[in-house]
Amino acid sequence: MTNACVLIVEDDRRVGFELQHYLHDLGFHGARISLSASRRLERAAELHPDLVLMDARLSGAIDGIAAADLIQSRFDIP
Repeated sequence: MTNACVLIVEDDRRVGFELQHYLHDLGFHGARISLSASRRLERAAELHPDLVLMDARLSGAIDGIAAADLIQSRFDIP
């Protein structure tokens, strides 16, 4: 088990929960999901995760690639 916090940004609820379950099975009990594309930056600021797993094709004004760049530059989170 690890205390690492992983933020999963996925707008498909089923995929997000499958990833969370898979990470839990691997020992990452701190995995959290952001289903809301509009809240992905807020969740990163709230949780300060060690890693963000980002869906590249998110709905909204900012896609997953741009959001990942923003999160990495603002919070230094890979």
